[in-house]
Amino acid sequence: MTSGRFIGLLLQHHMNTDYQPVLVSVIVPVYNVSAYLDKCVKSLLQQTYNNIQIILVDDGSTDDSPTKCDNYAKQDSRITVVHKPNGGLSSARNVGLKNASGEYVMFVDSDDWVTQEFCQEGVNAIVKNHVDIASFGLCFVYDDHLRTIRSNSPMILEAKDAIADLITDEVPIFNYLWNKIFKRSLFDNIKFLEGYRFEDIAIAYRLIDKARKIFVSDKVTYYYLQRGGSITSTYNDSRSVRDRFFILNQRLDFLKGRYPKAYQVALKEISDQAIDILVTHYFRLDLVRMAFSLLHRHKKEILAVNHSNVLRVLAIIHII
Repeated sequence: MTSGRFIGLLLQHHMNTDYQPVLVSVIVPVYNVSAYLDKCVKSLLQQTYNNIQIILVDDGSTDDSPTKCDNYAKQDSRITVVHKPNGGLSSARNVGLKNASGEYVMFVDSDDWVTQEFCQEGVNAIVKNHVDIASFGLCFVYDDHLRTIRSNSPMILEAKDAIADLITDEVPIFNYLWNKIFKRSLFDNIKFLEGYRFEDIAIAYRLIDKARKIFVSDKVTYYYLQRGGSITSTYNDSRSVRDRFFILNQRLDFLKGRYPKAYQVALKEISDQAIDILVTHYFRLDLVRMAFSLLHRHKKEILAVNHSNVLRVLAIIHII
């Protein structure tokens, strides 16, 4: 990490004051997670930061999650419950944003849990460092082990550097929204893309582009449960391939001309996926057409960066 690519490394012992005045809205989409919901909500109710609004968005659950949500609200006035027909994660988050009263917003998946300092650390990071987004380390929870990912040191990044790191993974910012706190104003005119998976990838770069600076913490505040029945465990099906390809294509168009370094990395990523589609999903004509279209539309850029695998495919299908 060179000194020129971030504003400065920060030491946590300079952050002794805890800020309490601003309201933080925590948005929790809920769908058929009765077995996990108690642990999630309990971790939010035990926050050391008290000025929070917990928004439980019941996305048409068919188990007893709706009843549990209503009971939580009866027990604590900080909890708001919204019941809606099933529309997916993005739809639930958009409804949560409409009901958010806080100056800051955070997102928690309803089968995950957070540390008691989750909200306090987020507010401290934004207020003390004068940034619009703060990103924290996270822990993936598996049946037989834990995997923790975090920055080696706290730092502040300009938006252009943060977007490059988002694409290249040089700094653990990640596309996930649930390990971050955002100024609510960043979501003005930005909504989650409904009807598609990989909703975090579709929105993360737009939020960072709109932010001035981003704080990256070396503290772990979020625990993500990896369970067999979750959506992310089935992301190899044809719909997921289509959705991811569509969203990466949108991101590529956004980066082009704005963020050259990130664009080059993103171009290779989506080119590799186009090749994978041609090799493993050749029977899906809709996916094949998408792959051909992308390779043809970006063939000059692909040739310029000389991705050998892509060049071979381009030659084979006579696009060059």
